[in-house]
Parts: sequence; C-alpha cells; structure tokens
Amino acid sequence: MDIEKLLKRRVSFEADLECLTMNESNEGENIVAGQWANQSIGVFTSGGDAQGMNAAVRAIVRVGMYIGCKVYYIKEGYQGMVDGGNNIQEATWLSSSNMIHMGGTLIGSARCMDFRERWGRLKAAQNLIQWGITNLIAIGGDGSLTGANCFRQEWPSLVRELFDKALISKEKQAQFSHLNIVGLVGSIDNDFCGTDMTIGVDTALHRILEAVDNIMTTAVSHKRAFVLEIMGRTCGYLALAAGIACEASVIFIPEDPPAGDWRQYLCDNLMEKSKSGESRRTHIVLVAEGAVDREGNPIKCNDVQKVLSDQMKMDVRVTVLGHVQRGGNASAFDRLLGSRMGAEAVLALMDAAPTTPACVICLDGSDIVRVPLLKAVQRTRRVAELMAERKFDEVLQLRGRPIVKNLIIYEKQVKVIPHPSLVGSSRKKFYRLAMIHVGQPACGMNAVARGFVSVCISKGYQPHFIYNSWEGLTLGKVKPITWNEVHHWTSEGGSLLGTSVETAYKIGLRSIATRLNEFDISGLIIVGGFEAFQSAYEIAKGREMYQELCIPIIVVPATIANNVPGCNMSIGCDTAINQICKSACSRIKNKQEFSGVKQGLIIRNENSNFNITTDFMYRLFNEEGKPFCTARQAILGHTQEGNKASPYDRAAGIKAGCRSTDWLINIIEGLGARDGVPVYSDSPSTVVVLIERKDHSEHCPVLDLALQTDFENRLPKFQWWLRLRNLHKILSWPTKRNEDKKDADSKSIMFVDH
Repeated sequence: MDIEKLLKRRVSFEADLECLTMNESNEGENIVAGQWANQSIGVFTSGGDAQGMNAAVRAIVRVGMYIGCKVYYIKEGYQGMVDGGNNIQEATWLSSSNMIHMGGTLIGSARCMDFRERWGRLKAAQNLIQWGITNLIAIGGDGSLTGANCFRQEWPSLVRELFDKALISKEKQAQFSHLNIVGLVGSIDNDFCGTDMTIGVDTALHRILEAVDNIMTTAVSHKRAFVLEIMGRTCGYLALAAGIACEASVIFIPEDPPAGDWRQYLCDNLMEKSKSGESRRTHIVLVAEGAVDREGNPIKCNDVQKVLSDQMKMDVRVTVLGHVQRGGNASAFDRLLGSRMGAEAVLALMDAAPTTPACVICLDGSDIVRVPLLKAVQRTRRVAELMAERKFDEVLQLRGRPIVKNLIIYEKQVKVIPHPSLVGSSRKKFYRLAMIHVGQPACGMNAVARGFVSVCISKGYQPHFIYNSWEGLTLGKVKPITWNEVHHWTSEGGSLLGTSVETAYKIGLRSIATRLNEFDISGLIIVGGFEAFQSAYEIAKGREMYQELCIPIIVVPATIANNVPGCNMSIGCDTAINQICKSACSRIKNKQEFSGVKQGLIIRNENSNFNITTDFMYRLFNEEGKPFCTARQAILGHTQEGNKASPYDRAAGIKAGCRSTDWLINIIEGLGARDGVPVYSDSPSTVVVLIERKDHSEHCPVLDLALQTDFENRLPKFQWWLRLRNLHKILSWPTKRNEDKKDADSKSIMFVDH
C-alpha cells in the first residue's frame, strides 16, 4: 500500500474529522470556586484497566469539589452501579490522594452482563437517583462509552418506569428528569477514533520498550532473532509506535497487511537488509495480536518463528508480553493526560443541558477538545466493520493521523536502500547534508540523527556528522556516516555527536562559513535547544557578510527546558519529566511514606527566585516548623536528562530527523540545483525551525520567530503550558480543609530543585 498517496488523498477525510469536533475546551480559563454547588457527579471505570485512569479519577474528584459538587465513586464499574449499596461512596480529598502515579484503577472495574438488560439499567437508575446523581463520567473503551450513551438515551423512560412502579416520588421524577454523560477513553489499544492518544497508551509503550531493551542484550549476545506479540486487539498502534522506537526489522499490524504472501514478505525484507550491507546481530519482529494477512487469516508469533527458523535458518525466540503492558505506574504523559481530561470532563458536565449531545474528551495535538460521543463511537465501530470486509485503505483513513503518519516514518526506517548515486565505482556528483548538535544534551537527539541518515541514504544524499558542535566544525571534525553506524542509536541518551552550549557567533561565523564551504555542505540540520535557535538566528543575520552561509538550514528543537520559540514540545522533555516523576519524586515520597510520617512535596525551578533558594526554604521550614514538621532537600541536577530516551522522545526524534531532512532535500531540489552546481539561497525562508502541529509540520523562519522571543531570558513570549497553572492550583491543595483539628503527628516536607 502506498501510504504517501493515502495521506495526500486525505482532504475529504480531514474535512470529515472536523465534523467530529464539538468545540474547544475551557482549559486555562479561570474557574470560580463553588459555582456549581448542590450538583452531584458519579465517576466509574469500566472495561479493561489502563494506567492513567487513577489520575483522571483524582482530577474529577478535586475539580468537582472545587466547584462545589459532591463527587461519588461508583466502584466495580457498571456492576457497582447496578448493585448499589457500598459500591457507591462519596469521594473526599483524602481518598483521592497518593493515587496519580498508580496503574490500574483503584475504584475497580468489572464486566457486567446485568447492565445489558433493561432491568439492570432500571436498577442502576434507581441507585443513582437514591444518591442524587444526575451527572456521570464514564472512563473506559468504546463499549463502556456506548453503554453510557444508551443509558442516557433511555433515562427518561427509566425514570418514568420507576415512578409507575412507585419506586420514586413525583418530586424525584421531576428532579431527575435527565442525565448528563461525559466519556473519557481509557484504553492501551489507542483504537478510539477522534483522539490522538487514549489514556494508558504511553505507559504501555514504556512497558513494551523496557522489555525490548532488556531482550536486546541477550539477543545481541547470542545472535538471535526475537518475535514479540504486542497487545492492541484489532488496532496496531502499539506495535507500530514500538517498532519505530525500537528499530524493529519487521512489524505486522492489522491495518496494513503485506501484499501477497506475508511469509515471502518477511524473508524478502530481511534478505534485502543483508544485500544492502546492513549488518545486524539480531532482528526484532513485532506482531500485533490482531495481525492478519490480506485474506483475513491471522498471523501468529509461532508462525513467524517457524518461517524464520525453517527458511532463514535463524535462532528464534518468541516472547508474549501479555498483561505486563497494562501494569506498573503510569508514565508522566498519562498522568498529565488523565488529569487534563478529567478536569475538562467535569467542566463539560457543568456546561451540559438536556438537549446537549453526550461528548467524549479527546486529545487533538496538544489541545483538549470535546467530541460528540455518538459520532466518535460510530466511527470506531465502522473500523471494525471495514476490517471484517478487508477494506484496509478505508481502515487507515478512519484510524486517522497518528497511525498513517507513523506508517510513513516506519517505511522510511525499515527500507533504507542506498540510492544509485551513492553506490558503484562511477559516482555522480551528490550533495552533502550535515547534522550538528548544539546546546545541552537531551534524550532523543540520537534518534534525530538516525532519521536524518535514513532519508539521506535513500534519496541519494551523503549524510555527514559534525562532531563536538561548532568548535568541532572549525577543527574539521566532519565525517561521512553510513547506515550501519547508527544502529541502536534511537534509545541512547545524550548526544553521541558531542554538543556544546557555545553559539555560532561566539565561535566565529567566518570560521564556520569557511569550513562549510571546505566540506561542500549543501544543507544543515541544527539539533538542540535555545542555543541552536540562537545560532540559526545569528547565521541568518550573518548571510550578508558570508555567502557560504546561504544554504538551507533547519533547527530541530531538542532540550529538556522546552524553551525553543514556536515549539510546543521539544525532544527530550518527556524523558526528563519521567525522570523527575519516576526516579526522584516517587522514590522520595515512598521513602517518606514508609517512614511513618505524613509528607508533602515542594518542587521549585532552579531559577524561580534568586534569593529564596532551595537551601533557604529547607532551613526556614526546619526552623519555623518545629516541633510539627521537618524538611529535607534534594537537587536533581543532570539526572533529569535521563539515560534511555522515553518512547515519546524516540519516536519524536525519528520523525523530526526524517521530516527535517525531507525539507532540506525539497528546498535544494526546489532551487533547481544540478550536479556540480553549489546550492545558494539567501531567502529568510531557508533558515527555519521545525514545528510539529496537530496535523502537519511547519517550518517557521527564525527571523519571524525572533520577534516572538525574549532573548534576555532565553524564552518564547508565549508558552502554551502556562495555561495548566490554574489546574495545578486546584489539584494540589483544597480550597477549604475538611479536617480542621490540629494534628500533632510528625510531618515531613521534601524540597526538590530541578
């Protein structure tokens, strides 16, 4: 299947997607405390569990309490709603504490056949009315959300039947005449149409890649191939995203079966790699649990193992990860996603009216949006029908942007065949593209390098690495690179090219221009943080003096500081946040908790205040808190940069490397460059920053972005994540303490500086 053509034919598909979006969220707006007093909200989790569900429940409870609502846990999903009794309990601030990081769902989930029957739904309605609940938030997959929507549609008739049977009074019938429903998609499969990511997907990718990284050591040692079965039911997102992030040799997913015989496809793929000079000691093959061939026949791990053993004469092992993928603590991404979606769900309920369609809270790029529940469910169900009909092109269209764009990137990585201009004894003149790392190291930088090399080689351009940043360039540390040299780079942290915080102007534009001309560099990718952006800005300003700088240049944002103008999420941020959450905060909190003390955690930025330092706050609380509390301090430092890149940063790095290289090549070819003719362009539009938007990549000129930049403080003037401050204030501390009595127990406060 030609995925590129499929993406180009998506105009009507994208227009159809727009009709799904109801409106933007209220995220970032001021929320008035107590404005929805005397309302009641019920929250339940249903179907399969997913990491991040507890974060969503916590946010629902705390935002609900903030606006004056009573919030109730409905335990054990629909079964608890039908059974009532102790399964419905009022939530408190304390009951929602210390749960944001936990996997699974603390309020339980269960399959419920009773709710499929009308008598079961009637009993559930009676229990909700008994507790005064007229607003429901359902967290689960498409089946759970479909059940919730049907329940809402039946609600008036259920209330009428309860009154006719004298189970509720006339006043109750009038008071509970309608039910509001909002859905959150909690599923590791990422199979729900309308949202880019579901709650739990990112953590599942963490579990998969942790397993692959561990398997890789033994696979390389024994020169073995490993076949891994990946969960996801009939959706191949997990296998596809993991395949990009772990440099898998072959993947099998339900949405894009190989043409012809899959066995021949598998063997041809591996033999092609050998012929192209790719040397690997091991091969990783990922098989989605719902993988099928073009005829709809299942592809199983044992079948793949047999083909590799019998036809390729490989030593092969099979690993089925199973429910390991749904276990463990939630990743930072899922904690944040669950919190944002949970908060928006509460606000959506408060905005609802009897005539308002039920909605589901979705992620669109970096934005939280509300989507009509019924339309989204119908689209998701349509995918299953098309899968059964084996209409795979239409399946990919309905799956949407994430899986289609990932397929394009995967194909560029898995089929790296040297262009004819790069092989043979009589080479024609080809153009050299170079990559340099500038600024502090960040996980994902090496993944960008791998993506860069793959596209260069496939399209007939010679990739070069510049080692040790700008200083290395002036010293002539420029080297051509081959595909074999960047194997297993995707997961590696830091910068294998070497990096420095010195900008181009500080090193010397003349020296840089001379070396770029000497090495005949026709295009340059600068990977890094604010220093990379500033270097590109300095080069753009210096083109008038040095014509050698008039080549296409693109900046790929990669920094844990996330301070590159125009960029929503820099490569490296996700790994750093996970390091802070997992390696520091969780371990520190556990140490305090198991020491038998009540604890709190204060996190401050290293430059938040010049005078009120971490040490000052530590000594202040120790002195003034006697005898009620003690304090400890920890400075995380460079541990935040991480060791192994997170799944998000691996995939983002590969994509950025491919897309930035594609841009360079398009610019060079658009200039009409021919063999032997130097590339020249002094247009401001040829020095840009790569910016990922929700449905496309943008290339913003650095001279335009400079107008939106605070160079003194090294910050963009607008940062989208600042709108999360209100949410943090609501979730971190109650507006009114439920417990007013003084507690003389020992307490501990930990200050974390990062």
